[in-house]
Amino acid sequence: MELPANGPAGRQGCRAEEAEEVTLSVYDVSTDGRVRLLNGLLRPLGGGAFHAGVVVRGREWSFGGLQEDGTGVFDCKPRANPYHQFREAVALGSSRLSRAEIAELIALLKAQWPGSSYDLTANIAATSARRWPSCWA
Repeated sequence: MELPANGPAGRQGCRAEEAEEVTLSVYDVSTDGRVRLLNGLLRPLGGGAFHAGVVVRGREWSFGGLQEDGTGVFDCKPRANPYHQFREAVALGSSRLSRAEIAELIALLKAQWPGSSYDLTANIAATSARRWPSCWA
């Protein structure tokens, strides 16, 4: 199943509501302070272990692995993922999608991205965030 190229339900463009900022929350993987220290050293060299979530219309959406069956797409309060340590927010642009349209896209993503498909080396969160619908930003 592919995401619609022109927004939810095949709509042309993103014209549903007033534009609202979309941001990327960047986290140090885990809450272990040693990872944060290591990321501080490796980041200037282009490395590190990070998690990311897309914040749109007041919720932060991420993809991660699960041990049991079910989707790997989950949400939390912005900048408050309980499994990782928040590092910074990066502005991605704005979205005109309504909450209902976002819910429609999230339902598609949940169906396409089961938690069992998460592979740390192939589905690094920042890479996954870039694959989210371009209509959001």
